[in-house]
Amino acid sequence: MRKTGFVVFVLFGLACFIAAGSLGADAWAQNIPKVKEFRIERSMPKEAVACIECHKLENPGLFADWTQSRHASAGITCYDCHKAADTDADVSQNHFKQYQRSDQKFGTSEYKVPVAAVVTPKDCSRCHPDEAKQYAQSKHANTLEIIWKIDPWLNKGMNSDFERATGCFHCHGTVLRNDKDGNLDAEVWPNVGVGRLNMDGSLGSCTSCHTRHMFSVMEARKPEACGPSTVTSTPPTETATTGMRPRGPGVPA
Repeated sequence: MRKTGFVVFVLFGLACFIAAGSLGADAWAQNIPKVKEFRIERSMPKEAVACIECHKLENPGLFADWTQSRHASAGITCYDCHKAADTDADVSQNHFKQYQRSDQKFGTSEYKVPVAAVVTPKDCSRCHPDEAKQYAQSKHANTLEIIWKIDPWLNKGMNSDFERATGCFHCHGTVLRNDKDGNLDAEVWPNVGVGRLNMDGSLGSCTSCHTRHMFSVMEARKPEACGPSTVTSTPPTETATTGMRPRGPGVPA
């Protein structure tokens, strides 16, 4: 009888030990970060799948950045941000050539969709309406208007078109336009200036701070993210000589 009771006691203790070990393993597993990997977990149109698979081959660096982003985790694809209407002024004409390729699976008209290389704050506002509204009211968004009001080197023509393109407009933004072939003019694009005037009428570029294609909030909060725009080596503006933003008529306090 005593022997039977001892066996029961041992078995009960072993069961408790196993159960505790299982709970401990679960708790331990919760603290181990998951390995990030891209996988399609929601339904998405075939055009979106085509974008992903094509860019994985054509632009592996771009694809790798995107897979580490919150967009990828949420199933937000190239298609969601770059899809355009047929009548949009900034539709990429060159991209249509991708659907005439015979060297890859997705190079057919079956996947043809108008896209725009430029993703504007207006595009981003579909998912981030509050942030887009706040940005539109900022000095960043309106910086092109501001610098033309207060910078004598611009107003009096004291610098060349080349200096403006490589200095002022590189950070402050260009006025986007198409060339004679209907593609974005190489003189004004690529550009991610904070006050860029986009062809849909919106101002700025969210990727000035949330760089492509990770669009990291953490990156945008780092001081060095603001460095290129607040301390520049382009003389002789006040920004260059003092490292401070100009103040003057027409500049909101």
